[in-house]
Amino acid sequence: MLNIGMKMNVIPTRHLRAYIMMLNTLNLAPFASNLSIMRFLAAACLLIFSFSVHAEQLSIFVSVPPLQYLAAQVGGKVVTVESIVPPGHNPVNYDPTPKQLQRFADADIYIRSGIPFEQAWMPRLKNLNPGMLIVDARRNLPVASDAHQAHMAVEQDLDPHVWTSPLNAIAISQHILQSLSRAAAQHEEQFLLNQQQLERHLKELHHSIEERLRPFAGATFLVFHPA
Repeated sequence: MLNIGMKMNVIPTRHLRAYIMMLNTLNLAPFASNLSIMRFLAAACLLIFSFSVHAEQLSIFVSVPPLQYLAAQVGGKVVTVESIVPPGHNPVNYDPTPKQLQRFADADIYIRSGIPFEQAWMPRLKNLNPGMLIVDARRNLPVASDAHQAHMAVEQDLDPHVWTSPLNAIAISQHILQSLSRAAAQHEEQFLLNQQQLERHLKELHHSIEERLRPFAGATFLVFHPA
């Protein structure tokens, strides 16, 4: 795990292991001259510096792509964000790949939404990364209940598609802002600016949707999917 709160750069253990393995595979015979040694040390320092830059980034996992967008907008260049369920896959019965689980073990934050696959996987994900900060995107949000839809979240029969409302998306972005500021306080000001810009965009989207749907107030809509 990263010690993000410190001022100095901290290199993750996984990067140090990779660096040591790289050294073990080198043939040091060519480094007999002082010039060669200096070049080697310079290259090694450059490699360590690149690891340090990467170490400053927060690793965030989310359950679905819409949350990936929100987290990436708030975090900006300070974060890397990956969705466990990739675009085009079914969140009801998706199983994370071994490579995903390997990356997940080093994540700093997980943003959940209550989709069905989380009900089976959440205990295992917690055991895989006990020190990870878990953020519930649905916290304090008004959510619909529909126990008759097979793909709805089992947990309390709540509809997990909370991000479809721009106003809910704003609230979720505020949760993300709080979590990122807690994990990387030195970037709090940048996170706030990013979130405020995203919030302005989402408010404009909300007003645009209101205007376009105003003529259909009271009408019944037929859709092929609740999201």
